[in-house]
Amino acid sequence: MAKPLLAAQNIQFGYNVDKMFDDLTLHIGANDRVGLVGTNGCGKSTLLKILSKTLDVSSGEIINNNRMVLSVVDQFVPDHLQSQNIYEIILAQLPTDMRDESAYLVDIMLKDMGFAAADFGKNINQLSGGHVNLVLMARALINNPDLLLMDEPSNHLDVEAIVKLEEFFINHYKNAFLIISHDVELLDKITNKTIFIKDGKAYQYELAYSEARVEFLAYEKALKKQRALEEQEIDRLSATAKRLATWGREHDNEKFARKAKSIEKKIDKLDGQKTETFNRNKYSLNVKTDKLRAKTLLEVQDYQVKTLDGARDLYKVDGFYINNGDRVILLGANGLGKSTFVKNLVEKFGQEAGKNIRFNPQVSLGYYDQEQEQLDGSKTIFNYLNDLFDFPDLDIQRAILQAGFSYDEMDKKIALLSGGEKARILFTKLNLQQPNFIILDEPTNHIDLYGREQLIRQLTSSGATLLIIGHDRKFCNIVGNRFFMIERNKLVEIDDSSIFYQSLQSSTPAYTKTESEAKQESNQTVMDDDEQILERVLELEDLLKADLGRKAKHQKPALQQQWQVEISELYEALNA
Repeated sequence: MAKPLLAAQNIQFGYNVDKMFDDLTLHIGANDRVGLVGTNGCGKSTLLKILSKTLDVSSGEIINNNRMVLSVVDQFVPDHLQSQNIYEIILAQLPTDMRDESAYLVDIMLKDMGFAAADFGKNINQLSGGHVNLVLMARALINNPDLLLMDEPSNHLDVEAIVKLEEFFINHYKNAFLIISHDVELLDKITNKTIFIKDGKAYQYELAYSEARVEFLAYEKALKKQRALEEQEIDRLSATAKRLATWGREHDNEKFARKAKSIEKKIDKLDGQKTETFNRNKYSLNVKTDKLRAKTLLEVQDYQVKTLDGARDLYKVDGFYINNGDRVILLGANGLGKSTFVKNLVEKFGQEAGKNIRFNPQVSLGYYDQEQEQLDGSKTIFNYLNDLFDFPDLDIQRAILQAGFSYDEMDKKIALLSGGEKARILFTKLNLQQPNFIILDEPTNHIDLYGREQLIRQLTSSGATLLIIGHDRKFCNIVGNRFFMIERNKLVEIDDSSIFYQSLQSSTPAYTKTESEAKQESNQTVMDDDEQILERVLELEDLLKADLGRKAKHQKPALQQQWQVEISELYEALNA
């Protein structure tokens, strides 16, 4: 077996009296592309610090190849880089004497990450959170490390940028890496090994996440089965020992008494050797909803979505409705105004019905905002929820405990909570509110894989009516039963999410127009040359053919007409 690039052996680590890692062991080889997974709070980020030797352990050893180049993707922009442009930030990572001759590597790296050349001069503080993550990754990659450590690099990225990230790791970066991520599709596409962190130990599988998870769950099931058999045998022996001891007393039989004591010793030995099983996950995500008999909950007609300052038009919403039981997914790149639209809806709720936006009077609206701005950081967990709901203290406490918090943590200030803990408070709020219509803006951003699976089960089985903005492809595909995308300055319904994902294959670089830079555009697609025009024509013809091939009730005549008009315009452009 080849010597690993990096290994952790018998790691012991904890904060105060709480033990986080107990005899944890793992290894990463030169060809390993590792997904590190586990529930929130299990120590994944802490483990990255230990592996990069920026955090000392109580005992154990980190062993790495002396010639290995290790690089860590920063989670936050260092203060001294805030005013620099992204090109300079990456170039500065190269040795001074190599910068002139190797500057072209920065161009290649940024383009591989999906940036346009026009974006190279932008300061990093002008970028969205997702594109900041890409710059920090490029900064870590520019020296071609042997091993790259990444902590949730896809957080805040839209689907288009995540696809670019996947393409980069599949087609361009060939060395080893370890990535913490809760995006199942990303893990399945770019990794070949999975390490689960559970109860302070590491469990390694030479498989991508979904296949590894099947193996890990089978292992967990086998442990439980073995433990049950052992406990069954202990119960049988205990009953026998009790019966013998009783007979010994009743019949004054020393032989029975000795036999009972011998069996009791055997029971003590078996009890000390019982198979260890995993602890149950500490929290559950519940989303309870009220039922509404009305058919239509929301209608939006002839509504223009604008930038937050109202200065520019973004896209038009017309003929948009949500019926009881609909689970609507809004798809689109970051910065197009999806969150602006739902914020406008939330703002209009409770106001007198207008001509553009109308809620059914029976609607009770629940809202989860991606920035978690609803939370009052100055309050404790208990006080925040207790102030919102006129429920008995015991009901509030029970809901908090169910969300995975202890009694002691109920008095913890919300400002001190992690993103994942804040997400659990927001879902606890929804659970107590029990609305009949819920708007969720990026609900999976801070939730681990276990929480996402729970949330999917809850949302799909509850009969809830939902409007969701999301970039987690697996979550959206399973939960959604209607899909909308922003196309040519309009919000249009599509038959399924694959149409949107296919449109990304011929899309422009990931960082192009943001909401703050949006300008009114004509409906005519602008193409640079004949080759691009032909690509767009082929794409539109494929979409048209696919839609015409569906059953009549599933076809989208409005989209078909729109595509046909654009095809005609493109042919005219070719003949010009």
